[in-house]
Amino acid sequence: MIMSSRSAYFLVLTLFPVVLLADGVESPDAVIFSFGSQEPSSYTQTLTVTTEQNLMVSQPRQEKTISISKVALKQSATGWTMTVTPVSMTLFQDGRKVSDSMAKMKARIAISYQLDSQGQLQSIGGFDEFIANLASDFGQPIAETTAQMLDIPALKKAARHDWQQMYGVFAGQQFVLGEPQIAQSSHELPNGTAALYPVTTIVSKAVSCPQGQCVQIDQIYGTEKDNEVSPQVIKGGPVVTGNSQRLLDAKTMQYFELVSSLKLHFHKSIAFDGSDAGFITQTRVVEFTD
Repeated sequence: MIMSSRSAYFLVLTLFPVVLLADGVESPDAVIFSFGSQEPSSYTQTLTVTTEQNLMVSQPRQEKTISISKVALKQSATGWTMTVTPVSMTLFQDGRKVSDSMAKMKARIAISYQLDSQGQLQSIGGFDEFIANLASDFGQPIAETTAQMLDIPALKKAARHDWQQMYGVFAGQQFVLGEPQIAQSSHELPNGTAALYPVTTIVSKAVSCPQGQCVQIDQIYGTEKDNEVSPQVIKGGPVVTGNSQRLLDAKTMQYFELVSSLKLHFHKSIAFDGSDAGFITQTRVVEFTD
């Protein structure tokens, strides 16, 4: 699937319609994304998530998580199976290595994605199997308590979201090269609300990549200028800005590069003394090696 080092980021994309000319004929600049040309493969994935927080109500801090997994893609009776098996996780706070038992417990779950022949997600496995193994090893009460602490339904939802944003919204779709598409997306907040913001996506240009011809996809979250963004969430909520750039082979959905940064701006409406309340920035980078 992916046979050389590169980086990628799993964040927010939005679904756009198939783009055809008025008579139903494909545009000469059409880019069609497909999954059917994939071949069985395996590789190592290193995900680095860096979160910087600078809020009025707390001291500035930085957290970084480095997760290493083995990824295997193979054909199945109905399409494809992609399995992500954790290898290790390392957590840093303000540059110092720390231990987080719950984070490491989550990192032990091997996730399997069952796909159809076009690469669309049919089901996700691994979470229930993980809890069943805990029950077998340590007893049902401990397994049930662990499942509640880990919030298995939330983990399933996050895994499905990651897959959909990485592959599902593109597979089988057609875009016009250079034509911007705008849609609304949301970022879930810890208090259960969501910050709404526009996402502009452009399949910008064709680019050479290690295995042939790729396309560059550029995105803008919110607007380019922070002071021109208006909150679209409940009163006191944050504004979202940011951008991303990714490079992939549209014929196979193989990623070669994706770098993204998303920033939550907390404004005066939630600052007790009337000052700016600060921001939280999150970046994600995934390095792939054979």
